[in-house]
Formats: sequence, C-alpha cells, structure tokens
Amino acid sequence: MLFRSVLERMADPATDKKGAKEDWRETHAEDSEWLPATDEEFDRVEALVRETEGWELHKTHDTCQVYLKKTDMSKALCLKVTSDKLFEHVRPEVLFDVLEDPDYRHVWDESCIECTSLVRIDARNEVNYYSAHCPAPLSNRDWCNRFGATIRRVDGEEAPKYILFNRSVLYPPCPPKKGFERATSFVTAYFVEPLHPADAPETTGSRITYITHNDWNGWIPSSIVNMCMKSMIPSVLKQLLKACLAYPEWKAQHNPDDKPWLK
Repeated sequence: MLFRSVLERMADPATDKKGAKEDWRETHAEDSEWLPATDEEFDRVEALVRETEGWELHKTHDTCQVYLKKTDMSKALCLKVTSDKLFEHVRPEVLFDVLEDPDYRHVWDESCIECTSLVRIDARNEVNYYSAHCPAPLSNRDWCNRFGATIRRVDGEEAPKYILFNRSVLYPPCPPKKGFERATSFVTAYFVEPLHPADAPETTGSRITYITHNDWNGWIPSSIVNMCMKSMIPSVLKQLLKACLAYPEWKAQHNPDDKPWLK
C-alpha cells in the first residue's frame, strides 16, 4: 500500500470532554504520523507521477491527458491527469501559492464547503478537514487528511518543483459529520515542475500532474463514482487555472506579505 490511510493503532479518546483535542494531540505528539512528511514520502509521490506501468490512457483532451489505474486497495480507480498546456504561462510559484493559501481556497474551489486546519504541524504540514459538494447522485463527502508540501530545486532551473499531497488519517476529535459520507484519501497529490513553453522559451511556466485515489464509501457503486471522477477532473484543473490568473490581484488585497508556507 502506497500510503496507510488509517492509523489503526490510535487510541480512541472521548471527544466530548473539554480540552479533548489538546489532550489527544499531546498524547500522540511522538507518533510519526504527526510529524512533517518525510523526503521518502515525497519520493514515493514523485515515483507515482513518473511511473507508467499499470496506467491506461483513458482520454486525451486538448489540454491534458487522463490516465487510470486499478489497485488492490479499492474498487475506485486511481486517476492521474497531466498537462503541459493549461499552465504553460503560469509560473510554478504562483501555482504553489494558490494550492497552499487556505484563505483563497474558499474563493476559487467551487466544490469546497469547508476547509479547516485542525492541527498545524509546521508551515507546510497539517491535519485538515475538507468537505465538498458532490455531483448527483452522490451525497456530499468529507475527509480528515494529513497534508504535506515541499519545495525541491531542479538542476539547471531557476524555478523549483513543488510536491503537495494528502492522505486520510484517523483524528478522533473530527468524526464524520451528519449529512456527509466520510471518504478515504489513499493519496491526492499535485506535482508542479518548471516548463518552458514553445512560444516563449525564455519564460518559465508549469507542467502539472494531479493524482487522486479516493474511496468515497457509502452506497454508491464504484462504477458511478469512477464515471463521475473521469468527467470532473479536467474541469477541476481549468478551475485551478482561473484561480491562478486571478490570484496575484486577489492576494495584493488580502495580506499580501502573509505566506507562511514559504518559510
């Protein structure tokens, strides 16, 4: 299994006591799951981006390619979308800022209902809660994930590459909410690397790879979930592109110097 999705060895403390969240966090402070994501974890994400074995090209759009892979972890397919076109004139650091900025998430992510940091591990690692609108006939889903991000230099490039990923964890103070189905993220990742567009080779744009493998749980058959995901993913990247183009102006008016994820 690429990423362990649930911390089975965790205790199950009562969550209705005053201070339960803080007590739980202190109890598990030495647990490796609550330390920043390691280089080895980011290496595994990059390996997943680079690998070709087991992936089937599902569809080629004018701006991206969609690949599918079956796994033993779930009947839900793992999806990988790559694009050299959509972000060819968007600098990698802008993409990184958009994906990291929690205040901007509510502005651009049309699926987002709630996005909340539960435990801040450091500037680029946290445990967070995310809930999303889902297309009919799916009921809305929510996740409790550990999120991590890193910046890596690229030989011969002024711009670095960025790796961001999450996976589900069991966080007792954040049980499933009424009206939502708790989904499991085996891995959801963005991999952003520098790209020089053919029409402007002196500039630096971005190549992006987006990977998502979720067990959405509930009564909906995996076949329907897979069908919805295949159609949704390209539009998600186009939504992200619009967010990138609007971000500099938005950020200039909303705490422009506040970017803790760059520390």
